[in-house]
Amino acid sequence: MSKGTYSDARKAKESTRWAAIQPGTRVQLHPATDAWMRGDRYGEIAKLGSKYATVKMDTSGRNRRVAYDNLIYMGAVEHGLVQTGLEG
Repeated sequence: MSKGTYSDARKAKESTRWAAIQPGTRVQLHPATDAWMRGDRYGEIAKLGSKYATVKMDTSGRNRRVAYDNLIYMGAVEHGLVQTGLEG
């Protein structure tokens, strides 16, 4: 029996975390990114890769390659993936 590697565990975590993400899904960039600070905050997933997603940005119209850790899924509140502090 072989042990799983760190990358295997990370891939499993990423696959379950982003299971609801499909091309066309609305996302927001993380506030720590330069593009977010320049006003290019929202977009739609255009293409999914193993490490990066390509996001078509609303404001600039550019396609940006963004790491999954730098994306905020806009449907996360509806699916219960994040807490807003506004719950009852």
